[in-house]
Amino acid sequence: MSARRKGISKGIILTIYCICIFVISIISLSALMNRGNTDMTTEMGEATYPLVSFVYEGRLMNQMHGYARKMDISYLRDTITPLMEERSLSIRIDTYGTGLEKISYEVRTLDNSRLIENNQVYNYLTNENTVTADITLKDLLEDQKEYSFSIILETTQGSTIHYYTRIIKADQYRVAEKLDYVYYFNDTTFDKYAASNELPTYLESNSKGDNTSFHRVDIHSSLNQVAWGTLPVKRVTEPVAMIREIGEEIADIEVCYYVSILQDEQNVYYAVEDYYRIKHGEERFYLLDYERITDQIFDLETATIANNKIVLGITDEQVQMVENSDGNRFAFVNAGRLYSYNITDNKIAEVFGFYDHDITDLREVYQKHNIKIFRVDETGNIYFMVYGYMNRGSHEGEMGIVIYYYDSVLNIVEEKIFLPYDKSFEMLECDLKQLSYVNNINECYLYLDHCVYQINMETHTSRQLVYNLPMEAFVSSSSQEIAAWASGADLNNATQIVMYDLSTGKQSNIEAEENTRIRPIGFFEEDFVYGVARKNDIMQDATGKLLYPMYQVLIRDSRGNLLKEYEETGYYVVDTTVDSGMITLERMQRTESGNWVYATKDQILDNQTAPTGKNTIETVVTENYEKIVQIVVRKEINLQTLQVMEPKQVLFEEDRTIVPASEAYTGEQYYLYLRGELNGIYESLPEAVTDAYEQGGVVVDDDGNYLYRKIARPDRNQIMAIGERSAEDGDELAVCLNTMLTLEGYTIDTSSQLQQGKSPEEILENTAADLTALDLNGCQLDTVLYYVAQDIPVLARLTDGSAVLVIGYNDYQVVIMNPATGTIYKKSIREAGEWFEENGNWFMTYQINF
Repeated sequence: MSARRKGISKGIILTIYCICIFVISIISLSALMNRGNTDMTTEMGEATYPLVSFVYEGRLMNQMHGYARKMDISYLRDTITPLMEERSLSIRIDTYGTGLEKISYEVRTLDNSRLIENNQVYNYLTNENTVTADITLKDLLEDQKEYSFSIILETTQGSTIHYYTRIIKADQYRVAEKLDYVYYFNDTTFDKYAASNELPTYLESNSKGDNTSFHRVDIHSSLNQVAWGTLPVKRVTEPVAMIREIGEEIADIEVCYYVSILQDEQNVYYAVEDYYRIKHGEERFYLLDYERITDQIFDLETATIANNKIVLGITDEQVQMVENSDGNRFAFVNAGRLYSYNITDNKIAEVFGFYDHDITDLREVYQKHNIKIFRVDETGNIYFMVYGYMNRGSHEGEMGIVIYYYDSVLNIVEEKIFLPYDKSFEMLECDLKQLSYVNNINECYLYLDHCVYQINMETHTSRQLVYNLPMEAFVSSSSQEIAAWASGADLNNATQIVMYDLSTGKQSNIEAEENTRIRPIGFFEEDFVYGVARKNDIMQDATGKLLYPMYQVLIRDSRGNLLKEYEETGYYVVDTTVDSGMITLERMQRTESGNWVYATKDQILDNQTAPTGKNTIETVVTENYEKIVQIVVRKEINLQTLQVMEPKQVLFEEDRTIVPASEAYTGEQYYLYLRGELNGIYESLPEAVTDAYEQGGVVVDDDGNYLYRKIARPDRNQIMAIGERSAEDGDELAVCLNTMLTLEGYTIDTSSQLQQGKSPEEILENTAADLTALDLNGCQLDTVLYYVAQDIPVLARLTDGSAVLVIGYNDYQVVIMNPATGTIYKKSIREAGEWFEENGNWFMTYQINF
């Protein structure tokens, strides 16, 4: 090669080299300049908060994690702690070396309206890193009534830490026996000989059980599944019982612990949660429900990575994974940790996680938080959110939302914003599932407490796009890039829907035509679905139930273009269920007499095929581990050159906390708890009660008061204080209301108030401050007998305008007081159920406020 050509080649190489260095320098300098006052990078701070647990007659239970701020106790229902004899509590504090200056406690009503007792704890014992104390509460508590109880620790480091539970005085609940049973059952699952002899008595193994995976095992699984098959499982942490709900007979108890399995001469760890719903019978315990969830903890030190597979093991098949456009960089979440993999550079990083390799520190492995990946860009940078309880670090002990940015070039994690939150993790997650989105211009959008917030993550400012927004009036697309909501305070009278493109900030409106009303239904991926009803068709039926019959269902794309119009003459859509790729339409027809009757259901299918990524999730079946989950990477992974990255966190001088302005929600909400955890938030009490009845849960209001509990009711009950009553001039409804109020000690002329147009609910609540009316319109008869079992009558209205009271029941009959006939009589449960259903199942009763 000539010298001239060599010189040209060297010149080209030098030019390219200089350009690369210049670009990298600019990127790095820009990244650093955009971070403001950067002090340094560091590892996340260690956990410092103590753990507080209760000891019930020698049995450990109800472990609590501390909060850095006072929380709204009405929404904290993690555990309930029964008092021991003489209203005593025994607490154990695992300090982990943190010094304590003061221990105190408070007892309050569940709605936080009244302080019952507060005091300091002086007599406690210290033994290395454990502090124990016995507390005796004053004789101010009513039997079988729940209260909020908090322990307050003041540390030598100057921190004030709050711990919360509910307490109840109920000596007849046989708590020790219930705890003994769940610990016995848990122990037995690890002893194959004992399990084969003792557990079949309690299990209901049948075809309903899934015996293909150890991730989820339940009461219907085989004994082999419950006893861990051939897996060499060992518990590595002591099981801790968490009492979620408890009554005289039935209790919901969760047991949390960690296990290990020796694999290739290394211990692989798993997080395990057992759920027990048990009933204390006369001679033995009955297992009403059981479920065990097991999740392998993916760890880069013990991970199985081979060929083009990243093995996640025994875990949920629904793995959150997000990749960039060409699939060469992706991120995934496992067991509370976020990982990223760069295929091009063959680099894998544990981007975020509260715990390291030691899973025995129960503070760090606490799983009351979650991670959401917003996006992965072409360089491998990641925007993600951590929300819930912060186990350690700069926000230790806080409940809230942190938006993070991972810079893959600098290998650092930067906190963009932090929003504190004072309710439970489950409530926070329920809101964020409605909307949590970050666009390309550093704007974050969140649905929180019935508001939609727009947050600028550079200026740390926020504004409300809409507030006082019912959850049922708001929907978002699959990517959450498009949001839509009904404009106006009344969903049933909305004449406008706002569509908001969160990626650009552009808003468009869909206007109802004259004399029509519109409401959002949902999305097919990014296509918006909504319904149209004629104003005059929206009405209450004869039983008082609101009908919103939509004669049209329309689908528009993100630009507002009409894609589909569903309309069938004579058919009206009154309810919808949106599922993946399908909308089920509940339909009605109007008869010639003007009455509404239910018609056959219909469906709208989404013909679009959801796009698949370059990297995929698959399940495979193994001999010993059964079904396992793994990531299939688009290119083979070279283990010889694989680099494991350990990102640092960036420290800043300025506080990045944002507290958005909030508006008090004026609507009513009801909370369904299943297995001790929040399962759903409802704007309709009948829907919440029906789901609680069908699934075995409880419903509470915003003040933490029980509105319904699926419990084993007595075999029979009758409210004997209610005798025969007669109505005059068709005034049956007034007679029923008078009877209900008289039972609670109130005398009032309800007839005149009904004539003034007041509803039965208004009359009850306006008359008696200690009563809250409960509209149970649409519930089944068997559901509302719960109230009769509590000596509370249930009012049933009929389509002819009359009314009766349900005042008793036994195994086969219900007892009815009928003012029209002036008699009390019995009707078979089947006949009564059919009768009430023909009349629309219009039920109303009340709750007594203590």
